Amino acid sequence: MRLIVAEVRRFLLRRLVRWLVLATVLVMAAVAGMVAFYSHRPNAVELAQHGTVDAVQPYSFDLANESGVMLMLFAMLMTLLALIIGASFVGAEWTNGGMLNLLLWHSSRLKVLGAKLAVALIGMLGVTLALGAVWAAMLWSVAYYDGTVGHLAPGVAAGLGWLGLRVMGLVLLVAALAVGLATLGRNTAAALGGVVGLFLLSEVGLRIMLRQLETDIPERYLLLTHVHAWLTGSVTLHAGDYQQMVTVTWQQSGLVFGSIVALALVVAAWTTQRREIS
Repeated sequence: MRLIVAEVRRFLLRRLVRWLVLATVLVMAAVAGMVAFYSHRPNAVELAQHGTVDAVQPYSFDLANESGVMLMLFAMLMTLLALIIGASFVGAEWTNGGMLNLLLWHSSRLKVLGAKLAVALIGMLGVTLALGAVWAAMLWSVAYYDGTVGHLAPGVAAGLGWLGLRVMGLVLLVAALAVGLATLGRNTAAALGGVVGLFLLSEVGLRIMLRQLETDIPERYLLLTHVHAWLTGSVTLHAGDYQQMVTVTWQQSGLVFGSIVALALVVAAWTTQRREIS
């Protein structure tokens, strides 16, 4: 328990975390400000003439109709934030020697790695929830003063709720992957480069190999396809002649992501257990 408390303290005191959270808030404020600048609040006459907010000219921000797009934008920001925070939380400790001290003083190396992983996930969970509340407040303010709040149908609201849960899951998976790669590479850059390399391997190397093998609908195996399916619920892909069709679901994508993260963490734990401390 003392180890967890110490790691929580380290997480909260990291200046990089504070600066990244502040930078994210500023980016969200800039986006909300741009939406407010271009949005026009329709009056009763305009609504009576056009019938719906979507038909009003000029542009009017409708929170109910555009909440899905804004949630996707939030997912992109949080995923990038999780990658950097997760990688630096472990990578910086390897660079400055803090991890070596922890591994020397604690009898179980796996407990140290587990504590780092748990705190990184708990920290990103808290950061995501806090920034999500800030983002929702910003968008509601823009809609209330410079657009329309609108009304969410029960089915739409439920869909957004599930999307929000998948966004949270993606953030935590990325944070866990970053921790695993940073443990393997012993620095932050290795983790960031590993994620970039993984996507390049998928989008370039795997794509070329599958096309050489004349695989039907090779896009079903690419990581970006699975990211899209995870966030949207499913992706339907067609062959060139449209005679073949395959649907990639978010459950399948979750299995792919979970397998990648699990593999990274298992290898990281194995190397940590066997690694010579020097």
